[in-house]
Amino acid sequence: MKKETSKKTLKKGGLRQPPKKSEASEFGGGKKGVLVCLKCKAVYKNKSWHHKEKYTNKEIKEMGGAKPYKCPACIRKESDTCEGFLILKNVPKDKEKEILALVKNVGEKAEMTDVLDRIIKLKKSRDGIEIETTENQLAVKLGKQIKSAFKGKLEIHWSHTDGPVRVLWTAF
Repeated sequence: MKKETSKKTLKKGGLRQPPKKSEASEFGGGKKGVLVCLKCKAVYKNKSWHHKEKYTNKEIKEMGGAKPYKCPACIRKESDTCEGFLILKNVPKDKEKEILALVKNVGEKAEMTDVLDRIIKLKKSRDGIEIETTENQLAVKLGKQIKSAFKGKLEIHWSHTDGPVRVLWTAF
């Protein structure tokens, strides 16, 4: 069975997704040399961001030193922009602590896998709990994990432009 794809949208699991944006289109092309994020200390080498633990200071010096810079995740956090927006509604008081622990664990695991995948904001509001992420896929993953563990209703609204994905989880 041949999958049809469009340049404007991709279908995945019945959901319409905008085409993937490249890091170059968002933050400029590949940088030369080695960069170290001023905030989180992530290291940029060979056109990719890595965890600071991957390289020792000695290795960085041997590569010609590192220039100070800000990684895309820190730029998003600083500019208060996000790729994923998750709202948790009607969270039962007796489950709130468990749900927040799940969110924290999934977020930490995502960041261990990709240094640019992060939860950048988590706040309680009168609407529920609002979570902002640096990557749209992380917001979707969080929503799916919460639905799997706590049931409820999950809605995923992909932007038809370059806006963030909006994920809404409502407890029954």
